[in-house]
Amino acid sequence: MAYTDDDLRSLCNTVEAKLPDWVSGWRQRAATLLREVAQAPLELRRTREFQRKLWESEAITSTSMGSVKVDVALDDEVFREWLATEAMGSLPEGKVTKAAQIKTIFDRLVAQFEGRRTPWLKILRLLSALFPTEFTTLASRRILHEFAGWFLADPPKGALAVNRAIVGRLNDVLGPVAHDDYDALAARMSLPWLMHLHRSKAETEEDVTEVVDEAGEAKLKPLPAARRRKGLTAFKGYFQSMLAILQAVEEGLTREDFIDFLRTENPSKKDSSHGTTINVLRGEFGAIERVNGIYKLTPSGRAALETGDPDELSKWLLTRVLGVDLALVHVRDRGPVEDGELKRAIQRANPGWTALFAPHSIVYWLLNLGLFERDNGLWVLTDRGQAWAKQIHWEPAILEPIDEPDDGGEPDEDDGALTTDVSGIQKPPFEQLYAGLTYNFPKALVAELHAGLWAHPRRHFAVLTGLSGAGKTQLAHQYGLALTGGGEAARTRVKIIAVQPGWYDPGPLLGYINPIQPTAYVRTPVLEFLRQAVSKPEEPHVLILDEMNLSRPEQYLAPLLSAMETGNRIDLHSEGDMHDGVEKRIPYPSNLVIIGTVNMDETTHGLSDKVLDRAFTLEFWDIDINDYTGWDRSKLGKQDTERLRTALTELMQALMPARLHFGWRVVDDVVDFLARNQEHGGQLEFHAALDAIVYAKIVPKLRGDDSPRFRAALDETKKVAKRHKLDRCLNKLEQLAHDLTTTGSARFWR
Repeated sequence: MAYTDDDLRSLCNTVEAKLPDWVSGWRQRAATLLREVAQAPLELRRTREFQRKLWESEAITSTSMGSVKVDVALDDEVFREWLATEAMGSLPEGKVTKAAQIKTIFDRLVAQFEGRRTPWLKILRLLSALFPTEFTTLASRRILHEFAGWFLADPPKGALAVNRAIVGRLNDVLGPVAHDDYDALAARMSLPWLMHLHRSKAETEEDVTEVVDEAGEAKLKPLPAARRRKGLTAFKGYFQSMLAILQAVEEGLTREDFIDFLRTENPSKKDSSHGTTINVLRGEFGAIERVNGIYKLTPSGRAALETGDPDELSKWLLTRVLGVDLALVHVRDRGPVEDGELKRAIQRANPGWTALFAPHSIVYWLLNLGLFERDNGLWVLTDRGQAWAKQIHWEPAILEPIDEPDDGGEPDEDDGALTTDVSGIQKPPFEQLYAGLTYNFPKALVAELHAGLWAHPRRHFAVLTGLSGAGKTQLAHQYGLALTGGGEAARTRVKIIAVQPGWYDPGPLLGYINPIQPTAYVRTPVLEFLRQAVSKPEEPHVLILDEMNLSRPEQYLAPLLSAMETGNRIDLHSEGDMHDGVEKRIPYPSNLVIIGTVNMDETTHGLSDKVLDRAFTLEFWDIDINDYTGWDRSKLGKQDTERLRTALTELMQALMPARLHFGWRVVDDVVDFLARNQEHGGQLEFHAALDAIVYAKIVPKLRGDDSPRFRAALDETKKVAKRHKLDRCLNKLEQLAHDLTTTGSARFWR
């Protein structure tokens, strides 16, 4: 409710009686500028220097984010002439004609920046300098509308009309000010800003986004991380769609009318999605509010609608939404940055963002708002983004992680695992399980794996590591098939997932809320597999993560690693108990077996203690050529088979001490190559074919820096090549030996 005249007069007296020290200097600078502008001769007004001062002077008010360039106005001689003559001329006497003249000048100023970023705040500030009897120092539209909301009984629309109404009411209550009394004009123009500051001191912390320091400088006041909105929800059309919605809300809407409007705009969406849109505009952007059951525009929302400029939302987003300030500061201080790096940096703001969809949504909102752009695929700040980032004078807000037991700890009674009694899970006896394997793995090896997986009542997790091609994936798959009984059951209860590089969060495994369509949850095969395991607690389910260290397991497996240890449930999302048919959390199924395979080379990651402490680790390094199951079915003939067996055994013995030896996959490839050569008429002599396949499959493994072990392996391999007349291999090995001597390292590819 607007103040009465007596209340307003009393408030003005109170404000004037308690002026901060910096006000007198500000008013003096403003009065000096007003005098210079009013008394400037025409020739001076025409100059670029004078008009630059008119645009850029901070004497009347600071632009804060008003870093928009105005060169398009300063460099245009025709425009400068217009500004010096028509715009700086006298205004007509009548209220209506005066308002019309100011509106014409305003429209011409705006038109000068068509197709470019419009300096809205500078335009209002310039008009204040030209026509001080018609304007206040409230150049920020958000503050202007906020002030008008309590100062005027029925605020008009538009910044020009609001300024005129505020000045008119002050003149009615306090009396008019002479147009040539520049000190009095500066004092009157500044009074609304000082009244705004006075009133802001009584508001709650949530209502204040900006404070003024002892020097009179306005600075943003961020909320603590725990009290901020958690990210930005994406919706179709982003800012342009928001403006269309704000247009509909301008006159006020009931919730029913609001939903009806959104249905018309997006008939394919559910009402729950429309409700989300309303909540986004209200809570995440502060653009609308609900007063007595009616949705209305906030001052920020009205300012954004009038200008179409996202800058009007900056103070709210920077101080009230988690992750926005962090995103801008990260690119400001470290840019240009890669997409993944930026999203992972934003993810640090909230430990609850276990997937990247929330950071992704923030990034694309900031892109749509014109704060980010790509430069050669990397994120950088635009001019607008730099202006926003310049306002951030604090360390970006980050939520403190919630302390949860990571190693042990009692599960919650309501959130516990599905079961802790493995006796209820239907497992075949070990002898039956081993007999079900179709590959001839050593019985002791399978027994180790079986015992390691089932030693804990809930944590059935193993990691198979070692030599590439040694049969790790085959063992995991064969074990899963045998454990689940094979046949149709195995097809639904054994799942192989090929881990991909770049899995930085659990999203690829557990799914995520679609950032483009927030009402939809993106399901994954693993999520459905887990839900199936939960629904059938007596049946074992085997999840195989092939090459699990192509990404970091402690990142993408984090919820499962925690749940298998604590017995707590697996969190999927935070959007209520059910979202798009997906539960908020599910129990960790004690009938779940996870087997990961690991290769260690330059393309993979090491395993952290968080993974190793939970897993039973089984290593594959020892390969005995005589154990190869393919000798009996070889089509090479007895003599060639023995020659091959001898050559491979000697190569294995030469390379094994340096851990450069090969696995069963290579043996298979060598045998198959020689067999195909024979089937095709023996186009290559046996020793030539053997030379070719060893050169292609085994010699490339010889790489490393100079060391006694590597040099010994290279020397022994040369001896084997010479004995078996592998001339091409021998020549390459001699080159490698020369490289090792001259450069200290050797590589097949150079």
